[in-house]
Amino acid sequence: MKRSVITGFLLALTATLSSQVMWQVKSGSSQTWYLAQTDEFNDVKVNPDIWKSISSLRPYHIGPDLYYKADNIRYNRGFISLLSNKETITAKAEPDAEEKAYLEKNKKALNANGEYQFAYSGALLSSHVLYKPGYFEMRFKASDQKGVWPSLTLTGGNESIVLFSANGEAADQAYTGVPCTNGCTSASAMYSKKGFGGFTKLNEPFSKDWNIISVEWGADHIAWFVNGTPVGYYSGIITAGKELMLSNGVSKKGYGLKNGPTEKTQFPASFDVDYVRIWSKADTSGKYKDNYALFENSGLTIDNRLLYSGEVKKKDKAISRAKELSGELGTITMLPVLYNKYSLSIGGNSLNSLQVDVYDRFQEKVAGFALSNVQYYVMDLSALPTGPYRVKISVAGQVLEQDIPIINPEKVGEQRDGK
Repeated sequence: MKRSVITGFLLALTATLSSQVMWQVKSGSSQTWYLAQTDEFNDVKVNPDIWKSISSLRPYHIGPDLYYKADNIRYNRGFISLLSNKETITAKAEPDAEEKAYLEKNKKALNANGEYQFAYSGALLSSHVLYKPGYFEMRFKASDQKGVWPSLTLTGGNESIVLFSANGEAADQAYTGVPCTNGCTSASAMYSKKGFGGFTKLNEPFSKDWNIISVEWGADHIAWFVNGTPVGYYSGIITAGKELMLSNGVSKKGYGLKNGPTEKTQFPASFDVDYVRIWSKADTSGKYKDNYALFENSGLTIDNRLLYSGEVKKKDKAISRAKELSGELGTITMLPVLYNKYSLSIGGNSLNSLQVDVYDRFQEKVAGFALSNVQYYVMDLSALPTGPYRVKISVAGQVLEQDIPIINPEKVGEQRDGK
């Protein structure tokens, strides 16, 4: 009876703890972020709690002759592939003003049934939620085929925030920015030179291996990071709620690309996404609290403990702000990945050395890990007794702390008795 009471007490105690946490480490300080929403793409179909069905969206762009199809979304074990393809699709369309101008200029028209003949297909996910400021993160690989256009965008209101956009014409460059600082009047206007945006160049194409784009959308600024390296800073207030749109398609001249697909472009072209995570300054993790099963496939796409492969080779002077970004050192993310095992993901070359210590409820150190030049590490704490613990990470002259739970039925009561 005593053992069951102790078990119930400790289970109730550990259920209040949250170990899905990320620290944005800055010189002399850090910001703690808590997991608000994530799609780890572990399922075999689109998560209807996060994404709208394509049938509920306007699934096409007449300018680039692009139609989005549900079956261009393919689920693998632990990541998703969004495909673009060259194929003829005839479907009903209602052109907007810009598309009508395109049809007239190019001497094209809808048929008698109000249908348009699209030359390409793509894939699109659009969120139910209108997001507010927070921290947004995506791990991905993108095709290096000319004319292919993968992107992750926050859209809604007058401005759109481009977290990431790329194309095969420059497969080692990522576009980020707020393209329409005074509001967008057309799709092509998003990529005019009047807005705020630019290209960050890596030392290798995004097709080679996995990379991470992350964006801090703050109350009065937006900061962009590529593999933990700060690359862009926008000073301005954007408050309107925005849908998160994840897509892969094609584009033509005037829509972000110079030329578009050529006869050498190989289809289908894939945009692979390992996860899309949204973090909040408030602990609103709810159903995600210590759901280790959600992250158990995290390590499947991580070879040799490498989270990302590319290094920033050249920043764009149009968006990089050395003064505002000088204090950004990187991020450390802690997640429960297996039963009583926690992963540490480290982004940014400035965080190449850290000490991780684990303390029990009596403030006694029970485990320690010294990490150097590591991007991904799994702490195995399965030998510890049930109870609450505190992780302390010493890095860049700071100590980052977070309480975590351990539930070990074979060792119930040991920590409680001080053993």
